[in-house]
Amino acid sequence: LVVVQACFETVMYIALFMWTPTLSASAQELFGIGTPPPYGLIFSLLMACLMLGSLVFQILTSSLTDGQGNPVPPSPHFLLRMNKAICACAAVACMITATMGMVNHWTGLGALLCFEFSVGMYYPAIGSLRGKFVPRESRGLVMHASKTLLAVLVLIMLLNFASMASIVFMFCAMLLGVCWFCLYSAGGELSAESATPQV
Repeated sequence: LVVVQACFETVMYIALFMWTPTLSASAQELFGIGTPPPYGLIFSLLMACLMLGSLVFQILTSSLTDGQGNPVPPSPHFLLRMNKAICACAAVACMITATMGMVNHWTGLGALLCFEFSVGMYYPAIGSLRGKFVPRESRGLVMHASKTLLAVLVLIMLLNFASMASIVFMFCAMLLGVCWFCLYSAGGELSAESATPQV
């Protein structure tokens, strides 16, 4: 879970730094050289997608019921599947941004909006997963370890490759692939544990 949090949040912080140069480069043909894109409107759209993602997570988890129609909390399997889907969606958005974001303004903007929607779903999903798997006394250590790894990864990428947005977003897609693999491995371990008969 430390690796998943560190990698996903690294991508989130990198995207936060890189969305303006990425969209500025592609907007020159659309708005004219020297004319910046409407940053305020774009930022508002990004934050709206973030909120929408969180709302969609709430709707999905509140619609879970048992056989009699009573609401039930999401199972660990459900949360793992949802987190894997979030990572996959975010990785695709980063790959689209890396390949076409600097060339086509609308494609780059759409990919960044999709990524922000994924981030909106990520926070409640990973919080629920942390509540299921990490004991209360270890949560502070997990958060501290993930933030330390996050800071190192963000600094390495931004200090060395900030001028090469395509490389940065491809690296982000690879980090999200690492997240997906870690979640996939955790799902396999969880399935093996649930299949083991209790003595």
